[in-house]
Amino acid sequence: MANAKPIRLATVNATGHRYIVIALDLERDRVQCWGEVESLTARGGAVTTRHDGTRSFARSDVSLSNATKTPELMLELHEQARNGLRARGYHVTGGRIATVYPPTV
Repeated sequence: MANAKPIRLATVNATGHRYIVIALDLERDRVQCWGEVESLTARGGAVTTRHDGTRSFARSDVSLSNATKTPELMLELHEQARNGLRARGYHVTGGRIATVYPPTV
């Protein structure tokens, strides 16, 4: 895939959730990551993602790995976000851009 770019992933040891790494803060021993993938658009092999903010983890709480930013990987991370919403009781519909309804009581 010509437009796929290399990225680094952080896998949270406690949950197995994966996040795209923004930066490593070696001075404070922290890993700064993008939050959950809320939506994505894939065109011509390039993938644009929107995230729910950022997350910061202690370096010892995550495992780092190299990956390629492919539509398939971004769909996996998007599904991780959707599953998290469902686990909290939200009703999620739609494909790459999800419509989220609050939990019903």
